[in-house]
Amino acid sequence: MLKRLSNAAAFGVLAVLVLAFSLAGAGEATDEGFAKVAQRVPGFGGMFFDEHGTLTVYLLEPAQQLEAERSIQAVLGREVLGTGRIRVLPGQYGFLQLKEWHERLGSVLAIPGVTLTDVDDAKNRLRIGFEKMGAQVLAVERELARLGIPREAVHFEETGPIKLEASLQTLHRPLVGGLQISFRSPPSTFLCTLGFNAVRAGRAGFVTNSHCTAVQGGVENTVHHQPTKVGTNVNRIGLEKVDPAYVAVAAGVCPPRECRRSDSAFARRDVGVTASLGRIARPALGAVAWNGIDTFRIVSESAASVVGHAVTKVGRTTGRTQGNVTGVCVNINVADTNFTQLCQNQANYGSAGGDSGSPVFRIVDSPATNDVQLYGIHWGGGGSHSPIANVQLATELGPLTTCAAGFAC
Repeated sequence: MLKRLSNAAAFGVLAVLVLAFSLAGAGEATDEGFAKVAQRVPGFGGMFFDEHGTLTVYLLEPAQQLEAERSIQAVLGREVLGTGRIRVLPGQYGFLQLKEWHERLGSVLAIPGVTLTDVDDAKNRLRIGFEKMGAQVLAVERELARLGIPREAVHFEETGPIKLEASLQTLHRPLVGGLQISFRSPPSTFLCTLGFNAVRAGRAGFVTNSHCTAVQGGVENTVHHQPTKVGTNVNRIGLEKVDPAYVAVAAGVCPPRECRRSDSAFARRDVGVTASLGRIARPALGAVAWNGIDTFRIVSESAASVVGHAVTKVGRTTGRTQGNVTGVCVNINVADTNFTQLCQNQANYGSAGGDSGSPVFRIVDSPATNDVQLYGIHWGGGGSHSPIANVQLATELGPLTTCAAGFAC
């Protein structure tokens, strides 16, 4: 089974998730919703679920409990209360007061080292976060005094820096192996993985699967984008240039099917698109999340695979997975096609739709940690991948430069 993934499938999953969250969020459990409760019950100071799942409410006047229950149900929905009654804690500050103070804190966010401001519903206080507790704490305390906000009403917290969460599926430059790419094969747009950057006949580009082009086998000038197509040229990274046709019959070599020795294609990189030759994204094992910095370095290529060798792949869907080679030089009929891939390798690493094109490599940690030997390019189920030696046959893509600077391959 080929491992590209259509955008329609990806968006279908997203739509289900969005619907689920929309239904779950039918009530108004936001600061505005809390403010509406406080307008009905002025002593309402916020609420939260404790570690036992009990709805806990701050009230300035405990006698307002029944009124608070009715107001919470009316504003936020019956589901919030559940079957039990609320637990009441004595509050010091009404929610409307905390909200009004919080709305003044824009100037605090401008102080270097501050990460967040919040109405802390679990503490009946304001919350201000810092990358690290230090001199900026004094600056914030001075600003609180200037704003007329009592220091005792504010909880300080060290959060560390709060960074964007990136992944193999988001936009990255320079290009490295393992990133999500997309292409159009009418009537759909599909997602695959960039295998590895390469130079072929003096042209800089990258390698992915032949089936990650508009037509498997043959050059149709497929345009690739990373991570997805936006408009015509936004996110465009390259153009298909080498993708040999499958051979219908080759006596004694190919069965009466269409055959090749690699599922690979070479795309010329667009002018102005940066790439790191010999680099593969290095997320944590089992993860798709990637910081855009950590990489593996290709320092050699595999002359031959051996059953039992440990190998790793990095792909846009399942991220970094690892396993062992289970078969070498296997002739594989590709399901639901007339294609046969000759002399392929297989391994038991994890993969899924969209991982097509993933680089397959062996971590050798020599001469430096995270140095790798390039084994090939993943294309299908059972960890099926085309050996790098096959990819570079004269009848396939031909000689490629794939190694990082200073290494010969």
